[in-house]
Amino acid sequence: MTNLFSRSGLVALVLLCVACGGPEKPSAAGPNVQSRSVKLRVKAQLDGSQITVQGATDLPDGAVVGCEASYQGAFNNNVIQNYETLIDLGKATVAAETFSLHGNVERLPPGQNKVFCAFMPAIDEQPQQVYDAYGRNGEHLTGSNVNSALETMRSVESEASFAK
Repeated sequence: MTNLFSRSGLVALVLLCVACGGPEKPSAAGPNVQSRSVKLRVKAQLDGSQITVQGATDLPDGAVVGCEASYQGAFNNNVIQNYETLIDLGKATVAAETFSLHGNVERLPPGQNKVFCAFMPAIDEQPQQVYDAYGRNGEHLTGSNVNSALETMRSVESEASFAK
């Protein structure tokens, strides 16, 4: 089963939303909003088949971040090669510049694996203060960790490796 955070699933969903959706809702902040960078760091700790993902960010309280785990070789040129090794860990809400998630990664094969977390205003429902600061489609996001591969949206991404 695909999830909203898989890279190929994300691209398909965005293209579908752009094709089928109505006009883009402008950010409530208007055209004079300055671009902002976002810090997003994650680490993963494995205990048997249970994983704990902890993140640090400067996103405001209430922002939503989604995470998934995958086999290190599951992607080729950012295209998922094996959905069986992709696990949606869910969504976390930022509080006091941190977030955490727990999940079962038993399906992942032994070896190097990774956790991928992303702040995607266009995909996840965010509080209005987040849209005001970063835009409905992340149009006000800047920085080295911003993925702007799609013109219609930007996201902030971070990943961490772990051995199983």
